[in-house]
Amino acid sequence: MARPIARVEHEGEISLRLRTDRRLLTVLLLCLLVTSGCSELNRDADLAARITEAGYSDVRVVPSDPDLSSPLTIYASGGPEGDDGGDIARLVWDTYPGEVDRVVVELGRVHHSATAKELEERFGPREVEYDPNLVVKWVAGIGAFLLLVFGTVFALLISFVVVTIRRRRLALRATRR
Repeated sequence: MARPIARVEHEGEISLRLRTDRRLLTVLLLCLLVTSGCSELNRDADLAARITEAGYSDVRVVPSDPDLSSPLTIYASGGPEGDDGGDIARLVWDTYPGEVDRVVVELGRVHHSATAKELEERFGPREVEYDPNLVVKWVAGIGAFLLLVFGTVFALLISFVVVTIRRRRLALRATRR
């Protein structure tokens, strides 16, 4: 009768270790997810805050894709009377640290769009420096995320196999005695 109790306690220890490992891996994964997207979110949130400070409301910034296949889009309402989105375009051109290939500004139901060349002609050369390696960093971040996900899955699989082997050995020992 003493054997099964010891076996249950041992399985509980294994189970506790496995739960602790899962918790640790979950915390590490969440930390990576949070830190990998923070710079992008801060950049867009800062732009939205500057546009709000300029007198616009309901501001939403939708960043362009890393390959610049879609434009940087800003949705807003309010602002100065008769504004054609030029103030927002100027804020983007002068302060946004990302690369700007094309900007789309939607003020209420009015839609305005300008390419980088048009913005340069209207406002002059950009003074803010952008990171030309943004795409490389984005791809590296995605690669690190995928590596972490696959590493986590692999670690959980190994943990499961180890626990299964230990349980079978304990069951085999219990049946031999």
